[in-house]
Amino acid sequence: MKSRSFWDGLVMGTAAGLMVGMMVMSKRREPTPMERTRMVVGRTARQAVRRARGVFGEMAGKLSG
Repeated sequence: MKSRSFWDGLVMGTAAGLMVGMMVMSKRREPTPMERTRMVVGRTARQAVRRARGVFGEMAGKLSG
């Protein structure tokens, strides 16, 4: 249970950091194509992590129940 809260915190912290970073970047100037690509990749990675956590949760539920 402890490790799950750690990963939740890590994901939330990363997401918050990315959002703050994006807000600062958007105020300064238009993002370069590389930065835009990095944002898209980051978004895809977060979705993959969310899906993986859901799958692990289901597996843990099946094993314990």
